Amino acid sequence: MPIFVRSIFLAAFLALTIFSGPANAQSDSYLATIGFDNGTATTSNSGFSQPFGVAVDHIANRLIVTDSVNNRIQIFDATSFAYVATIGAPAPIPGFENETFSLPAGVAVDETNRHILIDDLQHNRIQIFSADSFAYVATIGSAGSANGQFNTAVGVAVDSAHNRILVADVGNARVQMFDATSFAFQGSIGVGGTVSPGFLAPVGLAVDPVHGYLLVLDALQNCGYVLNSQSFALRGTVGACQLITETQAENGLFDYAIAADPAKNRILITNTPNNQILVFDAGSFAQTGTLGSAAPSTDNAHFNFPSGLYADQANGRLYVADTLNNRVQVFGPSTAAPIAPLVAAILPGSRSVTNGTLATVFAIVLNAGPTPLNNCRIALTSSAPPPLSMNYQTTDPSTNRPNADLSPAVTIPANGSQTFMLEFHSFIPLDAPAMPLAFTCSGAPPVTSLPGINTVDLSYSATPTADVIAMVATNPNNGILTIPFSHGAAGAFAMATDNIGAASDLTVSVDTAGVALPLTATICQTVTATSACMQTPASSIPITVPANATPTFSVFATASQPIPLSPAASRLFVRFTDSTGHFRGSTSVAVQTN
Repeated sequence: MPIFVRSIFLAAFLALTIFSGPANAQSDSYLATIGFDNGTATTSNSGFSQPFGVAVDHIANRLIVTDSVNNRIQIFDATSFAYVATIGAPAPIPGFENETFSLPAGVAVDETNRHILIDDLQHNRIQIFSADSFAYVATIGSAGSANGQFNTAVGVAVDSAHNRILVADVGNARVQMFDATSFAFQGSIGVGGTVSPGFLAPVGLAVDPVHGYLLVLDALQNCGYVLNSQSFALRGTVGACQLITETQAENGLFDYAIAADPAKNRILITNTPNNQILVFDAGSFAQTGTLGSAAPSTDNAHFNFPSGLYADQANGRLYVADTLNNRVQVFGPSTAAPIAPLVAAILPGSRSVTNGTLATVFAIVLNAGPTPLNNCRIALTSSAPPPLSMNYQTTDPSTNRPNADLSPAVTIPANGSQTFMLEFHSFIPLDAPAMPLAFTCSGAPPVTSLPGINTVDLSYSATPTADVIAMVATNPNNGILTIPFSHGAAGAFAMATDNIGAASDLTVSVDTAGVALPLTATICQTVTATSACMQTPASSIPITVPANATPTFSVFATASQPIPLSPAASRLFVRFTDSTGHFRGSTSVAVQTN
């Protein structure tokens, strides 16, 4: 199996795992308070004086809060909310030494590079710390207007897909970008950038990796800008988008935070002076709801000058820095039922081999829960045709190389994953299309079987057949085809294949697996060097595939109505079928409209 399937496999799996929460994760019921419910400011651990920014480190399962007037960062266990550690210390006028702050504001976690990024507002810099040891790592910025300098930096975000750090440089009316590994300056958006008419006072940032959005909240324009996170082209806006005075902005209209919540297909903004959180649809950008009430209150689920937001998709929680109430409020599912912690994906989706030959595929299982899961195994289900058998080995996820033990019981850490190579064997001909597998761990419900995601089309034949390994590449590479419905245009993705079986005449087709979706899809074979279609795209095309051939394809789709993102149900399948009607290759992508 080619190792290059790994990055595409993990990107497709990301689309599944982000959206695998249950229906009750859609609610925003009050769950807990960190700090004091009576609004008391304090310098004690687990208490705050005007908390501002909130973020979660899913790798270490920690909640991170900027305790702004106390000039420190407090860190908590993200499950129990127990105090863990502090970076910095309360001081009235801290100096410029590393690990000292003056009104720390925004916070972000770079889980890839294992960094915590703190917006040290009045020092005009971003301080960077190890997410594991909390040790100081580096500083970005200083006071000024040159590249890499800030004039009141308020918000910070990490775009892991592009390995970027983004900083809202409000006084210089721009968003600056830095390499997340080297911290080198990369460019600016706004002044001298690509957004028209440009930013006036960008105060909040967020990245939506699923929709491919960069969200920028502009206080003076009373507006949330939705940009393409790769090209920075304007995708739309949320809010009134009307120019306001500096006095109005200082009193706070849309200050200070914007948050992406793709698991619930929404964008959230703090309406700070009205003590509310405004909720917008992430597809239409229309306002769909409000949290809180206009009058400030210390009651649960009410706010007094909310300034920070973080939507944690892994457990369906929303964290709000309730600044003048000196607390962080936690919202989430209204029932006590836990988020289903196990999801799985398989690649490739189809194998066709001769009797007695091992058919191998790769699998990944994610534990999205807050505790490790033991005795995790993979097995055939009762629907598997006899005499089919299966073994598996764990693999090194960086190389796909299997480890030595055969079919071990493994432990998957909290918010962690395990990769596997599965080996199927049969000594007689058989067919098992969309064959489910049992992914289980002790103390957790088994993985829900989702055709095209964690099932496999398996075929054994007496004579050699085609065996097409198909891999797709979407833009961005997240396993989701986004059709630009709002522009009346087609969406497209590319597909690379490798026939590791015998030469064969095949039909390549696209379908929605019987799900009624308002779309039309076509496919063409392409010239590999130029990506140009070799024939008019159609819903199915005949091809002849020699052994060891690597043909490429493009798939196009248009929509007649909006399609919300639902990766388990809204999918587009590509299938390779021979003259006998047997699948000789298959793959799929999730589909949505913008």
